[in-house]
Amino acid sequence: MRRPVHSLPPVHPTWPVQLLSALDKTNHQLGVYMWRLISTMADNDELFFRKIKFIYNNGLIDLTYDRIAYKGQSDYYRRQFLQTFGFGVYYTISQLMSRHGALRESDFDLHIQQYNKKDRFNLLSLGVSASGLEAYVSDDGKTSDTPDEDLQAELRITLLNMQLRPVVLFSGVTGLMSAVWSAPSELTSAFKSNIMIHDLSRYIHLHNGLVVHYEAQSAASLDLSGMASVSLWNKNSHSVIRVSSGFSVRSHVDILNDFVVMGINATTSTNIIVDYTTDVDYADTPINVCMQMSIQPTEIYDNVDSFYSLKRTKALRWFGSRIRRLLGHDYTFTQKNNAMCRQLHVL
Repeated sequence: MRRPVHSLPPVHPTWPVQLLSALDKTNHQLGVYMWRLISTMADNDELFFRKIKFIYNNGLIDLTYDRIAYKGQSDYYRRQFLQTFGFGVYYTISQLMSRHGALRESDFDLHIQQYNKKDRFNLLSLGVSASGLEAYVSDDGKTSDTPDEDLQAELRITLLNMQLRPVVLFSGVTGLMSAVWSAPSELTSAFKSNIMIHDLSRYIHLHNGLVVHYEAQSAASLDLSGMASVSLWNKNSHSVIRVSSGFSVRSHVDILNDFVVMGINATTSTNIIVDYTTDVDYADTPINVCMQMSIQPTEIYDNVDSFYSLKRTKALRWFGSRIRRLLGHDYTFTQKNNAMCRQLHVL
């Protein structure tokens, strides 16, 4: 039986401390990031939501509008990407800015989670971390949050829960200028991989003496490419990260018998292309960041081949194929991001 909220046991004493970090008005960027993180966790975890409600109902934290109204561009949210039988594919986007509006951490995570389960399986994660950019995105030369920070940025990639070696995008002023001038203006492949998902073979002995042979193979391919254009004169940038993934499944079933030969072959393949676009305008303060993600129209190819033959008498073979077309889709982000996108596109 579900207990009412007022009968919950006292929460851990560190919960109010973590909430206080989200109510720090001296750092709007960190405050809005922590508040969005707490809100997203509460939306996807009922127990966590009940704990937050317990804290609010007992007056441990004063959550007024004035205390949670922030001016920062940092954000954190989780959305559903695809929905299938028994599980769903979700994406999480987080963006943490510095006090003066420069990028510090940005992550994109794609994972699978079964319904009514908390365990997740990571498919793909992309992360960018940077430091020391404050003086290069503002006219007054504001310093970074940490005076001893070096100017650098790196890219992190995690594929199927396996962390790849981080890639240093630039280090120092010379590296930054080189990255700006040599940024690819067209899509350039940065990572390619082919993965064998499973290779299965089974012999099933039936009670009537027949033997059924079952085979199945599936493979996936991944191509990560990107492009970027940076204008130091207009103080804006445009970048596109494209994730192209192909998937193919082949299965074969036949009956092994000396008198009759029959079976079926089935193949399914598709190619999915997802574009992640980011537009940044740092000519004024605060910096405007517009993020957009869309999936291009997709075609799924199905091919079926069945055969049947009696030895020394007759044989029959049948082929069938179809193409399923899925429309493209644009994924919505937060209202704040949509407002900045409208402002940038109007300008």
